[in-house]
Amino acid sequence: MRIFFCELYKLLSKKIFIICLVVALCINAFTLIYSSAENYNDRTKHNNIEYYNSLIKNCNSSKKASEYLKKELDIINERLTENSTDKDALVEKMTLLNDLISQQNYINRYDDFINNMQIRADNQLSFSIFAEPDSFAYNNIQQTPLDFQHLKGVELYAGNNTFAENATQFQITDYLMIVLVALTCILLFYTERENGLYPLVRSTKNGRTSTIVAKLFAVIAVTVVTTILFYLSNILITGIYFGFGDMSRYIQSIGIFMNCSLKISIFEYLILWILGKTLTLCAFSLLFSFCFTAVKTSAKIYGIIVVFLAVEITANLFIEGASAFSFFKYVNIVYFLSNNNLFGEYLNVNIFSNPVNIIMVWTVVVTTLALVGFFGSVTAFTKTSQISKKSSIISAIAEFLQKHYRIRGSVKIYSGEAYKHYKISFAMVILIILVLFAVSNLNDDLSIRFNDASESAYCDYMEDVEGVIDSDTENYLAKEQQYFDDLETERNEIFSDKNLSETEKRNKSSYIDALFRTKGEAFNRILEQKYYVQIKAEEIDEEPAFVNELVCKRLTEDTYREWLYFTILMAVIIFCSSNIFACEYKNSMVNLIRSNRYGKGKLIMIKLFTVMFTSLLSFTLVYLPYFINFISTFGTKIFDIPIAFMSDYNLLTSSVTVGEYIAILCIVHLVVTLTATTVIFMLSMLLKNNIMTMIVTSGIILIPCLVAMELTDVRMVTAFQNNIWQTVVTVIVMVCLILTVISIVSVFVKFSNIKWRKKICQH
Repeated sequence: MRIFFCELYKLLSKKIFIICLVVALCINAFTLIYSSAENYNDRTKHNNIEYYNSLIKNCNSSKKASEYLKKELDIINERLTENSTDKDALVEKMTLLNDLISQQNYINRYDDFINNMQIRADNQLSFSIFAEPDSFAYNNIQQTPLDFQHLKGVELYAGNNTFAENATQFQITDYLMIVLVALTCILLFYTERENGLYPLVRSTKNGRTSTIVAKLFAVIAVTVVTTILFYLSNILITGIYFGFGDMSRYIQSIGIFMNCSLKISIFEYLILWILGKTLTLCAFSLLFSFCFTAVKTSAKIYGIIVVFLAVEITANLFIEGASAFSFFKYVNIVYFLSNNNLFGEYLNVNIFSNPVNIIMVWTVVVTTLALVGFFGSVTAFTKTSQISKKSSIISAIAEFLQKHYRIRGSVKIYSGEAYKHYKISFAMVILIILVLFAVSNLNDDLSIRFNDASESAYCDYMEDVEGVIDSDTENYLAKEQQYFDDLETERNEIFSDKNLSETEKRNKSSYIDALFRTKGEAFNRILEQKYYVQIKAEEIDEEPAFVNELVCKRLTEDTYREWLYFTILMAVIIFCSSNIFACEYKNSMVNLIRSNRYGKGKLIMIKLFTVMFTSLLSFTLVYLPYFINFISTFGTKIFDIPIAFMSDYNLLTSSVTVGEYIAILCIVHLVVTLTATTVIFMLSMLLKNNIMTMIVTSGIILIPCLVAMELTDVRMVTAFQNNIWQTVVTVIVMVCLILTVISIVSVFVKFSNIKWRKKICQH
C-alpha cells in the first residue's frame, strides 16, 4: 500500500500532469458549452427553460397531450399572422412546441413498435434470405422480440431530454481521456526508464512484483477518478445549462434510446453509462501499461499506439454493419467508447451464428483485455530488462562501422543533427512510407462515379462549353435548345401519327422521355448555370464562364480529404520532430554542448532547419501527388475560372479563381504545418522526453483534427462559401505568426540559458 501511495504521489507531483488535466477539463467544458450554444434548438430551450418546463408539465398532466400541444401551436401561429412585434419570441415558442409534438408522436408510436415486434420478425422470416434456421440472421430475428418483451406496457413521458442527449453524445471527452490515459502511463512507466531509475529498484522477496502491481493500481485509480470527473462534469454542465428534468422516467422516453432493451430510468442509465466508460478506459489503461513495459523504445511505443487506434477507428467507421467483418466493427474499443453504443443501442454480435448481446460481448472483451494488460505488464516488468537496448543486428552494424570507418576531422553540426533526426528518430522510415503514400495518390483513380445518366450527360456538355461564354458557346446552346424544342414537338405528334402502331408509339415515346430525363435534365442544368453565371459575372466584374461543377466539387469541396491529409501530415510531423531535443536530454549530452561565440543559437537554428525541412518534404509528399493526378485526369481548364461561378459559392463577391483558391488553401495548410512544427520543436525542448512530447502534441493537434472531421462548418471551403475567407485567412496567419515567434523565442531563451549567462557575466 505504501508503494501505491508513493506512485500516486510521483504522478500528482508532476506539473505536466496537473497542467494537462486542468487544460483538458477546460477544453472539454468549453467545447461542450460552445457546441450546445451553437445549436439553435438547444439555445432556444436554454433561453426559454421556464416556458419549456411548463409546457412539459401541462403536456404530461393532460389526458390528450397531442391535442393540447397542437392547440398551443395554433395559438402561436395566429399571433404570428397578426404581425406581432415579438416574432422572434413566438418562433422560439413554436420551436419548443414542435419539439414536444415530435416527442409525443414518438411516445404514441412506441407501444406499436414494441407490440408489433413479433409480427415484424415473422414477416422478415418469410423471406428466403432470412429463413435459414442455423444462420445468424434467423437466430437474431428470433431473439430480438424476446429481448424487448419485458418493455410491453411501459409508460413513457415527454420531458427535457437535451441534457442527457448532449452529455452522452459528446465525443471530445473520449479523445481527451485516451490522451490522459497515455500520459499517465508515460509518467508512471516511461520517465523512470528514460532516467535510468529501474536498475535502482531493489530486489525483495517479491522481486519487482510489488512495484509493478502498485504502478498498475495507481494507473487504474487515476483512470477511474479522471473518467468519473470528466463524464460527471459533462452531465452537470448540460444539466445546469438545460435543466435535469425528470430523471425517473424510463430511458426509452428519449427518442435516441428507442432501441434500448434495458428497463431502467434515465438516472440509472447515466450511472451505467459512466460505469461503462470507466471500465472500458481501465482496460485500455492496462493495455497501454503492457505496451509501455513490454516495448522499450519511444518510437515503437508511439507507432504501436497510433497503428492500434488507426485500425480501431478505421474498422469502426468503414466496416458496414451487414459486412462479414462486422465483428471487428463492434468488438472494438472505439465502438465501446463512442456515444451510447453499449447500453443505449440494442445490438447482437455474430458469434458462430449465435446472436450475443453487445453488453455480454463488451463484458468478456473488457475483462480479457484487463487481464491480459495486468498480467502481461507484471510479466514484462519482472521478467525482462527495463533498459532499452539496441538489437543484435544494429549492434553488429555499429561494431563493423567502428572498426572500418573512422571520422577524420570534425563533424558538421547539420550532419550530426540530420543523422540523429533521420536515423535515430526514424524520420527516414516515415519519409519512405510517405513516398509510398505519394505513389498511391499519384496512381489513384479520380474519375467521377456518376449517380445517374444526367450527370454523365452534364459532363459531356461541359466538354463543349466549359470556359468563357462567347458567341460560339451561345450558338451551341441555341442549337441544342432547338433540338429539344423539335424533340418536344415530335413527342406531341407521336400519338396523332396514324402510320405508327401502338407498340411503336410507346417505344418512341419512351425513348424521347428517356432523352429528356438524361440529356434534357443536363441541358436544363446548363441553362440554369448560365443564368446564374451571367448575374454573378456582373457582380464580380468578370467575363461569364462555365465551370464543370462536378469536377470542381471533387477538387474544392472534398472536405474529408482535406482533413484526412492534414491529419496524416500532423501525425508524421509529431513522430519525426518530437525527438529533436529529447535525445540530448535523454543522454545528458545537453550538458556537454560548449558555449562558443554563437552560444547555442547556431545549434538551435540547425535543429529548427532540420525539422522544418522534414515538414516541407512531408507536406510536398502528402499534397502534391493528388494535384498532379487531378491535373492529369481533368486538365487545368478550370483553374482559370472564378470559383464564384459555382452555385455553391453564390455569396462570394471576389473574383478568386479555382487555381487561386487551391493556392490559398495550400498556403494556409503550409503555414499551419510550419507553426505546428515550431510548437512541437518548443515542447520537445520543454518536456525533454520523446514519448511525452508525442502524446501531449497528439492531444493538442491530432484530437482537434479528428474532431474537425465531424464538424462540417470547420472548413476553408465554408469560409469561401460564406464570403469571410479574407478574415479567416488573416486570423489564421496572424495566430500562426504569434505562435511561431513565441515558440522560437522560448526555445532560444530557455535552451540558451540566457539568464544564467547574464548572471555569470555580472560576477
